[in-house]
Amino acid sequence: MSRILLIYIFSLAWTGIGAQSALPDIPAILDTYKNKLGVSANDLAEYSVSSAYTTDHLNITHVYLEQRYQDIKVFNGILNLNLIGNQLVSFGNRWISDLKTNAPSEIPTITASNALVRSATELGHITLNPTEIRRAQNKLGQDTKIVFAPGDLSRTDIETELVWLKGDHKEVLLCWTVTIAEIANENIWQIFIDAHSGA
Repeated sequence: MSRILLIYIFSLAWTGIGAQSALPDIPAILDTYKNKLGVSANDLAEYSVSSAYTTDHLNITHVYLEQRYQDIKVFNGILNLNLIGNQLVSFGNRWISDLKTNAPSEIPTITASNALVRSATELGHITLNPTEIRRAQNKLGQDTKIVFAPGDLSRTDIETELVWLKGDHKEVLLCWTVTIAEIANENIWQIFIDAHSGA
């Protein structure tokens, strides 16, 4: 089930946007509009504010909420709220519904090092013994981000991160993301390895 994404680097110019100093009451807004948003109480149990800003000339506050479960983030799991005060103007929902019910164990069977080796193989390279540089834990004490030396595979350090991912058949998968900037070209790849099956 490995998925490979080619990442393009680009920049955006923003105008008329100001930093958000004080957010509206997000928990209260989510509770008020949960039916409209299509989220359950379980879905709202764990999330983090990814970013927020105000479009000054419209006086609209844009809030981006990253879905999490067991303090592991959902890949691209963003619920964005467009607000005037505490009133919901519009929204976009990329959360996984009933994540708690459908998620497999948050403890991976496949190590990050093994996921890196498998990712290298997907790209046609052989990497046998990745050298770990550092690791980071989430709030529950689980290692969720592990960085490896580039070796002869990548132009930069190779970052791996544990994430939840919605599969092709709407199933929930625990995956390692592996980011590799190939030496031979300018491609930057983000590869998803199932953290339980290794596929």
